Amino acid sequence: AFGPINPEAAHVCSQRAPCAARWNRRAMVPAWALLLLAQVAASVPFRPHAVRFEDLVDSSKFAAPGMRGALEQALSEVGVVTVSGIPKFGELRQQVLRGAHRCLQVLPEDLARGHRFDDGTLRKTMALLSNASYSHELQHTGAAACADLEAPLGEFRRAVGDAAAAFAARVAALLDLSAAHLRQDSWEDK
Repeated sequence: AFGPINPEAAHVCSQRAPCAARWNRRAMVPAWALLLLAQVAASVPFRPHAVRFEDLVDSSKFAAPGMRGALEQALSEVGVVTVSGIPKFGELRQQVLRGAHRCLQVLPEDLARGHRFDDGTLRKTMALLSNASYSHELQHTGAAACADLEAPLGEFRRAVGDAAAAFAARVAALLDLSAAHLRQDSWEDK
């Protein structure tokens, strides 16, 4: 595809290298352009559609022109939506991350699950100690660092749970479903 088809023409072009080189460069321009476009596209960060928490919980704001349609379009075309403006989310997230780190330092291995990598790095997690329900308490040995984590963790879970419930209610309305179909406790074994 990039060279001459006729063997005589191959001989002529091989004697005149600039001819073959010029022809190959012209053939390669579209390929290089595609590679350049792919690199530029890959360097642009993906930004999903964002819906403000207050717009989800306030029916009059959600009913504003374009709001419902924008959410429906984002879910239909991309399938990813972020919820922004969750009250105290950033502050609580930082408190929980710092508190979890302090708590992990004092928990015994049977409570703080971990994995040691070949390079000696130890990664611990508290993920197996709790779930997202509001009533589940963090399992710990009573260490002060872990006890101090309980209040901000509960607040953080409520904030995230409220955002998830508001989002589920709006998606349920878009799909003409009951919001109960989208709640975890509606399908969880009891």
